[in-house]
Amino acid sequence: MSPKTQGFKATNKHVKIIGRTHYYNDVLCLALSGGGVEFSFYGTKAEITIKGDSIASTGNNLARIGISVNGIRVIDDQVDQPLKTYTVFESDTEQDVIVRITKLSEAAMSTVAIQEIAVDAADGIKPTPPKSHTIEFIGDSITCGYGVDDEHELHSFSTQQKMLQKPMPT
Repeated sequence: MSPKTQGFKATNKHVKIIGRTHYYNDVLCLALSGGGVEFSFYGTKAEITIKGDSIASTGNNLARIGISVNGIRVIDDQVDQPLKTYTVFESDTEQDVIVRITKLSEAAMSTVAIQEIAVDAADGIKPTPPKSHTIEFIGDSITCGYGVDDEHELHSFSTQQKMLQKPMPT
């Protein structure tokens, strides 16, 4: 981290919690599809460190995450390491930035946790404001869109197959 970089835990003080999550052993765990966090900052850089569970090193049906910056998905990846850091935003000039981290795969296909959020921003990060209306979907392959992603008619389930098509903006 550079001298101006600040690190944050994904707690209610710093992020808006989306969906059902669980805080355990100092990290925010994401299991269900659609669960995640959202935050904003005014700065030049953001890095997210994701912690994989025991499935992360197996290479089989890894957890899939999406990270969006200002409404554009910049990361669509499978968590294949115990710890993985993503640089999701970097600029020479300070900008207003909104970052959303979402678990895209089902709970049965492993979990991930948000280990740390690091930003180069004088005022740190803050939760985005709550929406006036929300809908929560709880489910499995239907709610994470597996049927839509199987456009190649492979018909054998794998979280990797979901990455075959071009990621859509969130």
